Amino acid sequence: MFRHDSLLNAVLRKHFRLSAATAGVASALLLTGSGAWAQTSTATGPVSLLFTIPVPVAASNTTGGMYGFDISWVDPVTQTYYLGDRSNAAVDAFNANTGTFIRHITATPPFAGVKLNAAGTAVNNNISGPNGVTTGLVGSGQNCLFAGDGDSRVVSFALPSGSQVSSLSTGGLFRADEMAFDPKDGLLIAANNADSPPFATVIAVGPRCGMVISKKITFSFATNGAEQAVWDPTTQRFYMSVPSISGTTATPGPTGAIAVINPLTGIVEKQLPINYCMPAGLALGPNQTFLAGCSVVYDTLGDPWSGSDTNTADPLQVIIDTTGAYSYVSGIGSSDEVAFNSGDNHFYTGTSNSPYSAHPVASKTGATSTTDQAAAILGVIDATSQTLDQIVPTFNVPGVMPLLGPPPGHPAGSSHSVAVNALNNWVFVPHPANNAIPGCLTGCIGVYGRQ
Repeated sequence: MFRHDSLLNAVLRKHFRLSAATAGVASALLLTGSGAWAQTSTATGPVSLLFTIPVPVAASNTTGGMYGFDISWVDPVTQTYYLGDRSNAAVDAFNANTGTFIRHITATPPFAGVKLNAAGTAVNNNISGPNGVTTGLVGSGQNCLFAGDGDSRVVSFALPSGSQVSSLSTGGLFRADEMAFDPKDGLLIAANNADSPPFATVIAVGPRCGMVISKKITFSFATNGAEQAVWDPTTQRFYMSVPSISGTTATPGPTGAIAVINPLTGIVEKQLPINYCMPAGLALGPNQTFLAGCSVVYDTLGDPWSGSDTNTADPLQVIIDTTGAYSYVSGIGSSDEVAFNSGDNHFYTGTSNSPYSAHPVASKTGATSTTDQAAAILGVIDATSQTLDQIVPTFNVPGVMPLLGPPPGHPAGSSHSVAVNALNNWVFVPHPANNAIPGCLTGCIGVYGRQ
């Protein structure tokens, strides 16, 4: 029996399409050069792993491989893929056209790297770094790289040199996390997801990538942090996933939202509610639609699902438009980062925890098993039909004590990050070091696409 009629209505609503998007498939450009795997818009068939790019181990890495990492991003101007790599305390740069490693970009003082809880038994993501990364062109034509760190700071670098320009604190106790850039106004937004209450900082970026804080936005309505942000050039607004706006901080409820933020005033102009999702990832697709990556798997009665649930899992993702109308895409579990590829008109999800992952059946937490390595998921969603095309296996590994090494000790790692290059339709998914995926013994970037 449901506690409230509104809850019943919301559960029933999950199984009916409330909005539909239409879009034409954008043509991809044929690439030339040294990229042996470069693709065109004529590529057909299922998405699969094309090849991997091994990640070199930095001298400061005490675990012998890349296990801890966070958000990734492809710069569409230079076709460069960037990853917040905690194990190597750097932002890793890769050529997204040729599929080759370029370098580790480090900060001064150094990025936080992988940090543990006080007992040393688990990673404390709230103080680790780097985290979110993005790029943006400022008015002078200078290309800038931005990265959030575990001590609430944001660091900027001039590209292509990778030289550090600026470092500022957003004033929080915990990490500066995911971010997005407004090229029209030269404004960066960065979320402090782990502070209570969570907040975002709007940062003005100068012509040489220098940074000055412009506005602080406190999400007093949020009960479970604030996550991925995107910039929409049509509405001239930032959109940010807020996993929960219901319940309490101790017990977040099932209603989350997409916050619509005016970059100039720093005001949350409205919230677009989403039920049974806890949105984390967010990607702008065709016709003013977004994919909200749901971070929690609910069951068919609207309760969080776990391996011991007596009800069936109902894994979902959500497509929502700027009016707040949304529909559910069934079949994919909890996602962190999501991305849209205009080259093939598909959304992609970095799904590290799904009903298909290893779960301790006796547990009520729904957490990934700490004893078994297992498949994660790259979700492939058609942005026109708003339906699931495919789930592609990726990989998670458990932690091994001691978590900071020496080998064989290492922290747990999960394939929760995804980014795309629309010019060759490559999809980049970082994998923790493992012996199941070729070329990944020290960690790698899996490059996915259609043959």
